[in-house]
Amino acid sequence: MSYDCVLFDLDGTLLDSTELIIASYRHTLEAVGHPAPSDEEVISGFGTPLLDNLRRMGPEERTEEMIEIYSEHNGAHHDQMVRAFPGAREVVETLAVEGRRLGVVTGKRRFYALKGLSFLGLLDHFETVITPERTKRGKPAPDPVLAALEDMDCRPEDTLFVGDSVHDMRAGQQAGTAVGAATWGPFRREALVATQPDYVLETLEELLELTRNLRS
Repeated sequence: MSYDCVLFDLDGTLLDSTELIIASYRHTLEAVGHPAPSDEEVISGFGTPLLDNLRRMGPEERTEEMIEIYSEHNGAHHDQMVRAFPGAREVVETLAVEGRRLGVVTGKRRFYALKGLSFLGLLDHFETVITPERTKRGKPAPDPVLAALEDMDCRPEDTLFVGDSVHDMRAGQQAGTAVGAATWGPFRREALVATQPDYVLETLEELLELTRNLRS
């Protein structure tokens, strides 16, 4: 398999935004008088839609209010609290130059997903960016991955999906793609390995080496 198509999750895979996301959830729930979640509780929902996580962690009747509070906090602190993972820009740019077709499948809402990709300087390298607004079901359902495959006219067997969460692994597996576990994100390595990914990646540079070896 040469994997002519490569899909990426965003947060925890290309964009190191863990600190920002945890802070935004804590601020939001405290603002509505609800106990702040633990870091582990927030991380467990990484890769899945904001709406689902707020309903899981907070008072459901105040979901819309919580979305507004979260969005305001996240947007105000975004550029000061996020950074690229080592190698993110270089690896994505190299994959594009080498002729790979690239897409993003994220649980982050579209405005903030595009903001994050623009911060990374990588937006123009991706043919499609699938966000929760696109599909009725988010990860771990396969729907977002299938939407990306449809947009890019890529076959599942020609595609590698790289993500940092168990939800990414399950979504890709159900969609029929190969999956690569990004162990540099906030999810525990052993949890990712337990999903039996096709590849366990220690660095983004390792992904680049993998795709080159498979093509040669």
